[in-house]
Amino acid sequence: MGCECEFEGVDVWDCGPEFINQGIRKARKEHKCCECGETIPPGTEYEYVSGCWTGDFLVFKTCLDCESLRSNLLCSWTYGDLYEILHEELHNSFGKVGGECVAALTEGAREKLLEMLDEMYESGSLKES
Repeated sequence: MGCECEFEGVDVWDCGPEFINQGIRKARKEHKCCECGETIPPGTEYEYVSGCWTGDFLVFKTCLDCESLRSNLLCSWTYGDLYEILHEELHNSFGKVGGECVAALTEGAREKLLEMLDEMYESGSLKES
């Protein structure tokens, strides 16, 4: 269940997967987050998704901070494009995000969101026309 501040986002695979397997796993070795590109170290939990989209079998490993941003701020997304989509949605909303949504984020996700907003404010991309 989401809150009223969820952004629409985009979904390139609007037909959804032909089949999907997803869950939270504990890393036994290093992985790379498909969203932020940061290392998921051994012993850390992460989201694992595998499935078939338009005939292609794909696997996505996402750190829980990026998963928190996706699940609390976006209604739909394309794996690997979280930050591009979020940047566009923040730009369109002039950086306004509901407090309930921010409160639901993991601490690391809140830090990533605030860092992104700071960069956008500093660059001037969040000024209303």
